[in-house]
Amino acid sequence: MKNFSPTHGGRREAEGGEARERKEKEKAPHCHFVRLRRAFRLRCPCVMMRAAVHSLTSVAALSLRGASTARGGRPLGSNRGGCRSRRCPSGSSSLAVSAVGARAKSDSGDGSGGRGGFGSRPLAAFSSSSASQGQAGSSSERERSSPEKVRAEMEECFDLVARMGRGAVYLGSARVPEDHPHFQAAQELARDVAAALNCTTWSGLGPGLMEAVTRGGQEANKPVAGFMILMEAGGARQASRRHPHLPDEVYRTLSFFSARKHGLVDAGVRRAAADRTAFFALPGGVGTLDEVFEVLALLQLRRMGSEHPVPFVVMNYDGVFDGLLAFLEQDMVRYGSLREGELEPHWKVCRTNAEALAYLDEFYNSR
Repeated sequence: MKNFSPTHGGRREAEGGEARERKEKEKAPHCHFVRLRRAFRLRCPCVMMRAAVHSLTSVAALSLRGASTARGGRPLGSNRGGCRSRRCPSGSSSLAVSAVGARAKSDSGDGSGGRGGFGSRPLAAFSSSSASQGQAGSSSERERSSPEKVRAEMEECFDLVARMGRGAVYLGSARVPEDHPHFQAAQELARDVAAALNCTTWSGLGPGLMEAVTRGGQEANKPVAGFMILMEAGGARQASRRHPHLPDEVYRTLSFFSARKHGLVDAGVRRAAADRTAFFALPGGVGTLDEVFEVLALLQLRRMGSEHPVPFVVMNYDGVFDGLLAFLEQDMVRYGSLREGELEPHWKVCRTNAEALAYLDEFYNSR
């Protein structure tokens, strides 16, 4: 079997003659194992690492490139410096990184890409692979445009709120049919709230309960606005959407739910004491609960309503939220993730529209 160690410039060292060459060929396949056993007997971390790297590179050379024609690398323990291990025969103190670097430099010769050994070509291949991965990462970062799109949509939402005015924000299901009792109740609620607070009615402008509050705000002859999303409830994403009966200037069609939630939150925030706003949690599914807990978390953490409190009303029609409320007020209290009564200051649970309107009247007239 031929020697696996690389040459410098691809030429075999001439010293020693044929006798030395035969001797090297005979012991070459086993020398790295001898070095490794010797290093572990000495228990010197420096020598152990160098021997291990020597063995790995040697085995890889034999399997990937075949045997080379000359001996390469420095003898065991010949690293420069001074090892802190008392058992180190060479007194080397280089770290594992230095050992790997020394081995790589020995394998590649003068760094000019010498032939015939496990050295310059694999290292170059590794470098080009790393470079290509870096370029691919940079390319993907350049192609990722969603942050800019989200920011642009958020700016559109804020501009719309500034133009249409803040008011009552409704969070509810898009799947409730028009013949459902909750549809009629939500429509009447939005009508009475818009008249009582003299404010804009805000929602997601979809079907179901969102359509109900849109009609209620129109019945009160008050502004209606909102943020549509490019996806129907339970359906596929669409290229574009327009509201069936609202003018384009009173709403925005968005691609990102995060921008939509920012817009709805901004529409219900009180910037001044004279502002009359409110949040209403109507019956709904996952999307509604996502928006409900967004508002609740902001109130709990005092990221909203700290200067000017905002009413948050949970419309518990026919007890649809009883299970959720029991989970929060009982199960989570027993578990220890909520204190007893911790959520009471942040929202008001009402079963009827009359109860909700009475709460709003008390909220604003008692301050």
